[in-house]
Amino acid sequence: MSMKCKCNICSKEFNYGDCQSPMLNGETWNKVVEFYSLKKFESEARAKYAKHIQKEGRSTEALEDEHLFICYTCMEKALGRKICKSDLIGEKGKIFNKAFEDLYFK
Repeated sequence: MSMKCKCNICSKEFNYGDCQSPMLNGETWNKVVEFYSLKKFESEARAKYAKHIQKEGRSTEALEDEHLFICYTCMEKALGRKICKSDLIGEKGKIFNKAFEDLYFK
């Protein structure tokens, strides 16, 4: 069973890891977060997630997932353009972004 997510902007529902919310590189992601003034929300979400995984006894050393989801349509609105391959996170996100790339760039 897939975890359901909602875009924090438009409330569109999608499955975690599907092609609706690609992983962006840091620079592009920050532009989107700044456009929607979500920096504080992102920090709060990161702290809550860190607390959650600490309770499970896991390390927060490599914590990256802030549980802030934005669909690609809202990302493009923030960027003022279509998403391009160079906007996507590199090798680390390749598996996560595969469905998006297959659908979007073909």
